[in-house]
Amino acid sequence: AQAEVVYTAQPEKETLPQTTKPQFQPIPPLTEAPEVGTVLANIQQRDENGEMQFTVPYQWCAVGQCTWYARGRFQEIYGIELPFFGNARVWAERAAKYPEFEVITDLWNMPAQAIAVYAPKTDKSLPGHVCFIEYVEYDEAGMPLNIYYTDANGKHDTAKNEYTAGCDGAVVKESFDTFKETSQLALVGYILPKNAV
Repeated sequence: AQAEVVYTAQPEKETLPQTTKPQFQPIPPLTEAPEVGTVLANIQQRDENGEMQFTVPYQWCAVGQCTWYARGRFQEIYGIELPFFGNARVWAERAAKYPEFEVITDLWNMPAQAIAVYAPKTDKSLPGHVCFIEYVEYDEAGMPLNIYYTDANGKHDTAKNEYTAGCDGAVVKESFDTFKETSQLALVGYILPKNAV
C-alpha cells in the first residue's frame, strides 16, 4: 500500500513593514569644489579582523578598471546598481535602453554626479573610458568651465589595471576643453538616474 501524501499550505513569509526597512538616501551634490587629490569614495573599510575589504558598491569583478570604479561610485551616490554594460565605449548606448536611466548627449549640458562616457575616435577596438563627475564650475553663461571628476585606470592613474589606494578615486580638475577628449577618446555623453536633473 502506498502512503497517502498530504500537501499542506505553507505559511506566507513574514515581511517587515515598509517603515522598518532601511531607506537609502542619495548623497547630495557638492556645494563647492572638492580638493584636488582627495578621495571622496568609500572604496575600502577595515573588517572585524582589521583587514581592508572593498565596500559593497565596489565588490565586483574588474577591480581597478574604470568601469569598476564608475559603477561603484554611481551605486554609492544613488543606491542604484548598474547592469553590466560591458566595455566603457558602449555604456551610453546601452544605458539609453533602460527606462530608469537618462543619457544626456548634449555635452554642454553637463550635470554633476553623473558618469561621463568616452568612446574611441577612430580605433573602435579600444575599450573607451568612464569617469564620475563630482562637481562642475560653470561660466557666466552657464557653460561648463572646470570639471572635478574621479575615476580609476584613467590618464592620471600610476598603476594600470589594478586598484591603487589613494590614486583610484582621487579628484582631478580639468578645463572642459581638456575633459572633452584625449588623443584617442572623445566624450559622448553622461549617464544619470531618470529624474536626477
